[in-house]
Amino acid sequence: MRVMPDRYADAVLARRRELRALRERLAGGHRGELRSCLALSRIAAVGDASGRLAALRREAAEHLRRGDRTARAACPPT
Repeated sequence: MRVMPDRYADAVLARRRELRALRERLAGGHRGELRSCLALSRIAAVGDASGRLAALRREAAEHLRRGDRTARAACPPT
């Protein structure tokens, strides 16, 4: 004897899955907030690193300007 599939129960379960997915998208959840925080921290880190690298470049250029002709010739132009 073959058992008939319970289409009503299958439909209810499918709709619950849809509603859970919709609720998570509407609420945003912690994942979206975490992604935003990580993106902002990356932007801040890049800005900080570029500022520090620019200062380091200026410092190195100043050392080269103060150095002798041989040291300047050994380094690439700034």
